[in-house]
Amino acid sequence: SSTGVSRLESFIEEVGKLLETKKPELESFTVHLADIQKNALVVNVEYFSPGIGLESFIRLRQEIYLSILKIIESRQLKLIQKESGEAAG
Repeated sequence: SSTGVSRLESFIEEVGKLLETKKPELESFTVHLADIQKNALVVNVEYFSPGIGLESFIRLRQEIYLSILKIIESRQLKLIQKESGEAAG
């Protein structure tokens, strides 16, 4: 069984590979561990997609979000709910 750290590293790597498949629409991107909190590890996914229209950006963002959710589900990871009710993860 994987340790928590190796599962996190693997998740970050898999999301990075996902974003790599979205080039050339994405000029650059980063996936990194941004924070360690009491009950959560915060992973930031940031990407830059200049030169595409709003509709293309919305479609691309949805594809990325759904793919990340599939990765989370397949790895049996959990999203943590903030007190305000917003999803964190």
